[in-house]
Amino acid sequence: MPDKVAPYLTRDQLALYQLIWQRFIASQMQEALIDQVSASIAAGPFVFTASGSAVRFPGFMALYQADEEDNGTNGEKGKEPLPDLKERDRLTLHRLEPSSTSPSPRPGFPRLRW
Repeated sequence: MPDKVAPYLTRDQLALYQLIWQRFIASQMQEALIDQVSASIAAGPFVFTASGSAVRFPGFMALYQADEEDNGTNGEKGKEPLPDLKERDRLTLHRLEPSSTSPSPRPGFPRLRW
C-alpha cells in the first residue's frame, strides 16, 4: 500500500509508486460494465444525436474514481441521463442550444480572418 511507504519517499517518488501500484492492482480486478445509449432524432431534414453512458459495475475503475472524488471532479458533473426512448416516439422540444462543431483555434495562435 502506498500509505505505508509514503514517509520514506519524496513527493515525485510517491506519485510514481502510486501510479504503478494502482495500475498493478487494477490489472488484477474485474473489468467495468458500462451501459452505453445513443439516440438519433430526425427533425425535418436534420438529424440530432445524443449519447450517454452509465456505469453498471465499476470494476477496476473503482480505484480511479476514488482519486477523482478526492479532487472534486466527476467527469459527468451537470449531465442528465438520457430518458428511455422507443423507436418512433414523438418528442417535444423544450430547449434548443446551438453549438458549432468546428475546432477552436490552438492557444497562442491568432485566428486568421480573410
